[in-house]
Amino acid sequence: MGIIKSILDTDLYGLHQGDFLFNKYPHAIGEYAYLCRDGSELRHLRKPFMEQAEELSTLKLTAPERKYLESDTLCSAGYLDHLQSAPVFDYKALDVGSYGNPFSLRYKGDISTKILWEPTLMAIISQLNFEDKYGDRMDEIHEIGLKWAAEQSAYLNANAPEGWSFTEGGTRRRLSATHQRNVLSTLWADAKPYVNGTSNVLLGMELGMPIYGSIAHQLIMFYQTIVGLENCNRQALVDYNKHFGGKLNMGLSDTLGNKKWDIDFTADMMSFCYKERWDSGDAYEWADMRLAALRRELTATTGRTLNFSNDLDFVKAFAIHNRYKGVIDTSYMLGTYITNTLPIPGHKAVSQVIKLMWASADQYKYPLAPTIKTGADVDASKLQCECPRLREFTTAYLANLGGI
Repeated sequence: MGIIKSILDTDLYGLHQGDFLFNKYPHAIGEYAYLCRDGSELRHLRKPFMEQAEELSTLKLTAPERKYLESDTLCSAGYLDHLQSAPVFDYKALDVGSYGNPFSLRYKGDISTKILWEPTLMAIISQLNFEDKYGDRMDEIHEIGLKWAAEQSAYLNANAPEGWSFTEGGTRRRLSATHQRNVLSTLWADAKPYVNGTSNVLLGMELGMPIYGSIAHQLIMFYQTIVGLENCNRQALVDYNKHFGGKLNMGLSDTLGNKKWDIDFTADMMSFCYKERWDSGDAYEWADMRLAALRRELTATTGRTLNFSNDLDFVKAFAIHNRYKGVIDTSYMLGTYITNTLPIPGHKAVSQVIKLMWASADQYKYPLAPTIKTGADVDASKLQCECPRLREFTTAYLANLGGI
């Protein structure tokens, strides 16, 4: 039986960005690459992964799923027609490298659908890893997870600061589909005042929870191939905001580092983009930088929100909330902590990402061009880019801005 039973077992941001790209850049293509950042040994997962991918390739958007998307996601009828016309996934497009070598994964094609593959494929890899690790103990592990979820609900009810809440966003690194559902449904039932909702579209539909999306690095990386490093932060947000009529108004700050974002995110951008998301670096340094920018550009922080989404647990999130309470509104997305934390010695989620490495806005006019992501602090040793010339150019460009 396939791990993934619906194409909606993914994050909402993928549908939003897929809809945008389908409508604005219908001939856009991209090439994606998987990276395991912690050195986990995964080569033995090649065969079961491809078996899962083959089952995944039979799934289509169903009529009830479409009806739900029409009611709650801002997706256009044309994009939903596109998703319903044929299977979204195609295992034949996956290249998992040669047997005997470390696990690798690449795929290329239409960005408006391939953008949906990222969380789903990583969820499969993660679950296969833990099924291999725990074997026939998975039922026992899920029971431990249920107990942990009940303890977390009690902890929230006893300790959460007034006005604090979070959104769950841990599909890509979850222990399993069952565990994510168990934990989220427990928290939703027993600690509901502190749970805004989830980024997982399927769980939102089935559990009756609000679903939330954001903006992902790959949209800004895609725009690098259209308008270059100079304007990608700004133009991606301008076009995205226009497409959705101002209803999706969060910016993502660390694609090319905090300094570049500080330069780009000026009063004209703040006029329609009311939220900014932190996803790497020091949370407090970033928040203080953004407060200074808001006061410089707007003189006030009223009506603005800083969103925190990287490597958070309840204790870290509470501390951030208490630090900035009364200064600026804050919001939180907790991922791996919710979907893959267990009180078991040695248990640790796989640190993994899939990134858009090459893109073309129109496959019939332009060749694939390289993209780059630096993270907040622009550590030259950690740049995500497959083109040495772009790495060198970006490092020099950001250094001239004072971004390194």
